[in-house]
Amino acid sequence: MKQEGEFGVLRMGDIGYGTVSTSDLARIDGVDGRLLLRPGDLLFNRTNSYEQVAKVGLFLDDSEAKVTFASYLVRFRPSINVRYLTYLLNIPAFLGFARSHSLKAIGQVNLNPTRYAQLKICVPPSDEQSEIVTFLDSEIGKIDALKSKVNSAVGLLREYRSSLITNAVTGKIDVRAQQQREAAE
Repeated sequence: MKQEGEFGVLRMGDIGYGTVSTSDLARIDGVDGRLLLRPGDLLFNRTNSYEQVAKVGLFLDDSEAKVTFASYLVRFRPSINVRYLTYLLNIPAFLGFARSHSLKAIGQVNLNPTRYAQLKICVPPSDEQSEIVTFLDSEIGKIDALKSKVNSAVGLLREYRSSLITNAVTGKIDVRAQQQREAAE
């Protein structure tokens, strides 16, 4: 694969737990139109390490970009709520169950589409699927907001630490006087 071409190609590393990244695609010149992705397509890693096989990503790119997928990924177009299915298929317990059905080889495992399609899942009524998705989106939004605050705080603490070290090394802080005060307490 190359860096230029009309069609982007998703690879194993582009599939996350529920996500698909199109930021660093390989490129090719031609592809059968039936292999182009549409928003709402799900992709799963059929060949990878045990820890990475079976993870599912939801393709959401609604740009005019033409994107396809490498042969070690499998695309499916579900007839149920795709967001519900994405959450369900990436639950650690389900991933472990799916991985237990994979075929192990030297250094990698394979979960072919036939084996994957035989796995049973719970499919509640569509209104309940929507409620589950709304709830999970809300809770994940809260977690993401907290992660953002923590990351900001960590960044500030690193700046303070760097500033403190600089001030101590350049003599702007009398370290000996501080140690004497602490020893006296």
